[in-house]
Amino acid sequence: MNSRGGLSMVEVMFAVVIAGLALGPLISNLSSSNKASTASMYEVMAVHYANELSEQLRRLSPYLTDIQGITGQTLDSLLSDPDFNTELSATSQPPKGIYVPGTNVTLFLSPLEPSFYERKVDVRKIAPPAGLSVLNSGTYWDVKIILSWKLSPNEPVSAKHSANFSLILWEKP
Repeated sequence: MNSRGGLSMVEVMFAVVIAGLALGPLISNLSSSNKASTASMYEVMAVHYANELSEQLRRLSPYLTDIQGITGQTLDSLLSDPDFNTELSATSQPPKGIYVPGTNVTLFLSPLEPSFYERKVDVRKIAPPAGLSVLNSGTYWDVKIILSWKLSPNEPVSAKHSANFSLILWEKP
């Protein structure tokens, strides 16, 4: 009886199939982990961009009545201006001031990372609830900051990734 110590072709093929079945889910898991990490990175950047804009709007809040008296425009009309929102979405380098139309106010914001294609402001006046005299002095505004981005350069805009941030501004009477 002659005994050989090698592996047959069937055994080698069986080992390759088993290794392939084991590595497939592992590679898939690494890929989805990478996507989640990228998405998380953009969400952190969106928080930074929104915080930067909200802080400047909060500092502007005590002067809203003065600005309205000079320009005759409400916060809604000032921040909803199409040119202003186009400037907010700019990705140009270096950072530049963004002029608020009809005022002498300039906001200084970081330029957006190229994967971001939208930073806009949506403003709504808040009606105070009936019977709450504390909230009847002045005007309250709900300012929503919206940021949108693509996870990869070739991803279509229709696969929208976005984050909305809100802040309440008070305009003294």
